[in-house]
Amino acid sequence: MKAKFSGRSSVNVFGQCVGLGESFDATIRMTPYSDNTTLRLKDVEVTSGPRPGLYARRVCKALAETLPKVLIYDLAPEFKKALEAEQPGLPYKKSVDGLLVRSIRAGKDSLILDLGFRLLLR
Repeated sequence: MKAKFSGRSSVNVFGQCVGLGESFDATIRMTPYSDNTTLRLKDVEVTSGPRPGLYARRVCKALAETLPKVLIYDLAPEFKKALEAEQPGLPYKKSVDGLLVRSIRAGKDSLILDLGFRLLLR
């Protein structure tokens, strides 16, 4: 993934804002994986241009450490909600059991999940 980062770090010196600002292009590489029904990231690597400054290096390091901790998504609640929703005219109730993400891979513009589950109709 490619991203544009723009930021500023400053301190107050005698009532004036003094600090460094930088804008740079970053490349983020990561491997998606699943833990049962929770999607997570591992091997996150964030880099900037050929000669990154101190600020860019620190931002890249912080992003690489933070992204796996905050980009976590348990798809089970929404998946169950969508499949188990009542539909007018259907004479049975639906329930999902045993949801499991068997594999996950990155496509050009999407994540492709291979799911296993049991849909019970009563």
